[in-house]
Amino acid sequence: MVAWTTMVMGFGQNGKPREALVWFDKMMEPGMEVDEVTLACVISACGQLGATKYTKWFQGVADKAWLL
Repeated sequence: MVAWTTMVMGFGQNGKPREALVWFDKMMEPGMEVDEVTLACVISACGQLGATKYTKWFQGVADKAWLL
């Protein structure tokens, strides 16, 4: 999980929020667990994109992780 989160964070912090979301989506495919750090990175990437269309998907992931 740490390596995946690092990829998501790295893309998000270096002006590539779309790539951050792509990596997060790939991370979710094998059923990887997420933590607060991962979700914070995804929220940041969505904010950079102004991507409100991802909010329901993101909420579902967070609810599934028992974080919200």
